[in-house]
Amino acid sequence: MVGLGGGITDTSTMILLGVSPYIAVASSEFAMALTNCVGVIAHGFLNHILLEYALPLTVGTIIGAQVGCLLCKRVKASFIRKVIVLITFVVGLRLIFSLFIV
Repeated sequence: MVGLGGGITDTSTMILLGVSPYIAVASSEFAMALTNCVGVIAHGFLNHILLEYALPLTVGTIIGAQVGCLLCKRVKASFIRKVIVLITFVVGLRLIFSLFIV
């Protein structure tokens, strides 16, 4: 939820290497799903999971994934590239500004 999965860098790098945006996004999401699954299992064993937060987030994630798949069929690859460039630019600006704001 706070950008710790590395998806923006993974996706951007794959697109720069010539991978289709559809494949790059799906591959990045799959890799993050595997690492997140391991994290959930570890935190589950340690009883660190708060169900009052986890359940609504899980439902929202499932619904969002389905909506995203439906929208993906209607969106052109060039538009996805532009959105990823915009997101990468904003994340870069945020990182730069975070150096000056403590």
